[in-house]
Amino acid sequence: MGVLINMLNDESANTVQKISVLDIDEISPNPLNHAPIINIEELAAAIKENGLQNPLHVYKKGNHEYVLINGERRYSALKLLDIDEVPVIIKPAPASEIVEKLMILDANAQRDETPEYKQQRAKEYEEIYHHLKANNMIPTGTLKIDWIGNHMGLSGRQVQRYLKKDNPKEKKSQSNEEYYADLAEDFRSKLKTKVTFKKNSFTIGFKNEQELNRILEILDIT
Repeated sequence: MGVLINMLNDESANTVQKISVLDIDEISPNPLNHAPIINIEELAAAIKENGLQNPLHVYKKGNHEYVLINGERRYSALKLLDIDEVPVIIKPAPASEIVEKLMILDANAQRDETPEYKQQRAKEYEEIYHHLKANNMIPTGTLKIDWIGNHMGLSGRQVQRYLKKDNPKEKKSQSNEEYYADLAEDFRSKLKTKVTFKKNSFTIGFKNEQELNRILEILDIT
C-alpha cells in the first residue's frame, strides 16, 4: 500500500517531532511489553478508513534494526494491512532495561485497559519502584502507592486495591498510616475539598454553607 506517511491525519503530520519512514520489517515488537494485543481487526479497519492517528515510537538497536517502545497494537494492525513502510518517531535508546520497562508501561497508559491488565501493570510498576528505590532514584518520603498512582492516573487507594488483589501477604503488610492516608486521598478526590487524617479521625473542610451542601449531596446525606 506504499508509504503510510500519507495516511497520517493532519494533527499527527504536523507534530513537532521528526517523523521518519521505516520498512516495517526493520521493526520488532518489544519483548518487555506484556500488554495484551487485542481488537486488531477493528483497529486495522479504523486506520484504513481514517488514517494513522499517531506514528510508532521506536529506538535503534542495530543496522536496520529498530524496537518498538510505543505502538504494538498499531504495528500489528499495520502488518495485517500489509503496509510495507510506516511512519515512526525514533527515540534515543533507553539507558537501561528498567528505564525501557517504565517507558513501555507509561505508553500503555493510553490503552483501554481491562481490570486484569491494570492489575498487572500496577504490579510491574511496583517492581520498578523497588528497583529505583534500592538505587536511590525515588525521592525521599515518596510512598509506593503515590508513585504508582501518578504513573497510572489512579488514586493511592485504587493502586492499593490492585496490589492487594490475590496477594494476602501484601494486604497484611500495609501500615495503618498508609491505609488512612490513601483513604483521605480518596475522600479528597471524591469531595473536591480538603480532607485530613489525624489521631484516628478524618476532618473534612468546607468554606461556606453552599460548599457544605455540595459535599452532603455527594455523600447522599440530607
